[in-house]
Amino acid sequence: MVESRSAASLFPDWPQDDEREERQLLEVLHSRVWGVFSDDVGKVETFSRRFAAFQQARLGICVPNGTLGLELALRALGIGAGDDVITTPYTVIATAGAILTIGARPIFVDIDPSSYILDASKIESALTCRTKGGC
Repeated sequence: MVESRSAASLFPDWPQDDEREERQLLEVLHSRVWGVFSDDVGKVETFSRRFAAFQQARLGICVPNGTLGLELALRALGIGAGDDVITTPYTVIATAGAILTIGARPIFVDIDPSSYILDASKIESALTCRTKGGC
């Protein structure tokens, strides 16, 4: 017999925090310095540097949300106006939104119903000369 477990028992409590995180959050809140567009970006730069090191990456860049993170990644890859980007339609709207924001065009390739990820066997038929790296 398979034991039934609740979703809550499968994952640790989140967020995992204590008084250190609370103190730092309040410090940032009261400083009114919340991002890289202010004169004092010490905590943002420190976090970027430490997170990059944790990921064993050369650089780290803080962005305010996942949509801008996707846009930044696309731009870093040299994708821009007129390019096609293959993606899955089974995603949040921000995926296509980031592609459209940089002037590229999302090309949807269906998912593999057993894994719910992009079906690799369908990618080749979606490639064109407008697809970055497609020709």
